[in-house]
Amino acid sequence: MPEVTAFIANYSSSDESRIRFDWNGKHAADFVDRNMEFRESVREAVLEDVSSAPLELVRDIFRAETRCSKEAWCIVKGVGVLAEALLRRGGTLYLDDYLEGKFQSFDASLGSAFKVDLPLAHAMLCAVRQRIQSMPGSAMIDLWRAGEELFLGWIEGFKPENT
Repeated sequence: MPEVTAFIANYSSSDESRIRFDWNGKHAADFVDRNMEFRESVREAVLEDVSSAPLELVRDIFRAETRCSKEAWCIVKGVGVLAEALLRRGGTLYLDDYLEGKFQSFDASLGSAFKVDLPLAHAMLCAVRQRIQSMPGSAMIDLWRAGEELFLGWIEGFKPENT
């Protein structure tokens, strides 16, 4: 555990290669992610107190796990906690990372769910709409439109039923 503790305490984006999704290109019984074991140890330690983990590390674990979900056909526990930390602590700075991870796979979409509140939903909707408006030719436009739909759904969830 000392190696994991030191890794977390000293994390920088140059360390991402040790936790990124490193897939062998095979599925089912032949599936191998060379970084899975170490990433699992880091993820579990981060989830013990996600608020004290470097946000870059939270983002990089979230990316790795959601990318892994696409090929592993499952998602690990705790991805929703990571997703929430990205948006609550990182705000719009990590919006694209969140959306990319959320929409990696069906499992990633379900696994990255967390209890949202109306201010967060409005802030993310405003940010994604601003990106759509200011960069209409971006390669990210489809992802931002999917995000717009997602955040509108979050807001709809807060509206009282019409009776």
